[in-house]
Parts: sequence; C-alpha cells; structure tokens
Amino acid sequence: MVHGLAGVRTEGPTIHIEPRPLPGWSSVSFSLRHRGSRLRVHIDADATLVEHLEGNDADLVIAGAPHTVGPGRSARGAGTPSR
Repeated sequence: MVHGLAGVRTEGPTIHIEPRPLPGWSSVSFSLRHRGSRLRVHIDADATLVEHLEGNDADLVIAGAPHTVGPGRSARGAGTPSR
C-alpha cells in the first residue's frame, strides 16, 4: 500500500519512484524487494534516497532520472515537491 502512496511502480525490470507530498507526513521509509534485489527507500522534502542492501543490480528512475545501483551502493534523487 505504501508504494502507491509514495509514488512507486514497476515497469518490467525498472523501479520508478515519483515522490509526492503525503498529507501529514514529513517523510516515509520502507523496504522493497524486486527481481532479487532488496532495497531501502527514504523519501522526504529534500531528497529520495534508495540504498541497495543485497541481491542483483537494480535499475531505478527517481523523479525522471535513471540510476543503476548494486549491493552497498545508493542513488539519490529529488524529494517531494512542494504543494
């Protein structure tokens, strides 16, 4: 459920994250598994951070910008836009 609220969707091998303001929330963090990867996602007003915890490399699109992350690496993108 949090994936829809946080703007997360998948298209084949790619995880798309389009952060959006969540009423009453200053930030949201959650774990995500996709195609053999385990990721930790943190979204706040300043940035979206995706940490790759284990598994296969993961293809991401964060707020329109493509990234590929592997174990022990992270990707940073835009945070939630202002209302």
